[in-house]
Amino acid sequence: MIPLDAMAFDPGSYRRFLPPSAAPAFTGLRPGEALLGATAAGLRRLGRGGTLTFAGGGTLTVAGVVDDTLVGGAEVAVAARPGQPVALGPARYLLLSYRGGRARVERAVRRAVPSGRAVRLRGPGETPFLRQGDAVLPQAAIKERFGEFSYRRGAGREFTQDPVWASEHLDTARVPLLGEVRCHRALLPALRGALRELRRRNLGAVVDREGSPAATARG
Repeated sequence: MIPLDAMAFDPGSYRRFLPPSAAPAFTGLRPGEALLGATAAGLRRLGRGGTLTFAGGGTLTVAGVVDDTLVGGAEVAVAARPGQPVALGPARYLLLSYRGGRARVERAVRRAVPSGRAVRLRGPGETPFLRQGDAVLPQAAIKERFGEFSYRRGAGREFTQDPVWASEHLDTARVPLLGEVRCHRALLPALRGALRELRRRNLGAVVDREGSPAATARG
């Protein structure tokens, strides 16, 4: 299986947050159809008419490819309508359009959610994608940089990673302070540089050498 980052949207209200030229692609989406973000389409090598088959059953036909920003950086977008072969949930994001001061709207939102529930409000231009944190890249962007692997489920939370991906992208090397580590090859130069800087500044004590078995960093 290959994990996919998917979103569902309400066609009636979502169109208000789209450029007029893009709205028809979303409002015209039917059950069994999906839109792909541009990055995901490149990773899948799929375009209009392609299909996605899901492990739990169900198939989606690609109705079009849209800019990543229009789907919040998600790989796959479907309309939240009855009859969809793929169910998504729970809802994690609420899009709001409003008039007047933002502070008043933020106070109203915080009063409306259950006490103790974490809330983060972001406006246009403050973050490129809707994520659980502002510095979190969409999964498609991570795959584009580091490659995509499939996996096979094991017992409980265990899984077996695609050995071909591991052999192509992971490496074992020695780095300052930690010794031998195994991580993604693309991360090794940055990791070495950061640890050398810590050693140069006599800050090696901040590195937790016991944080993982055999002080191994996992990519």
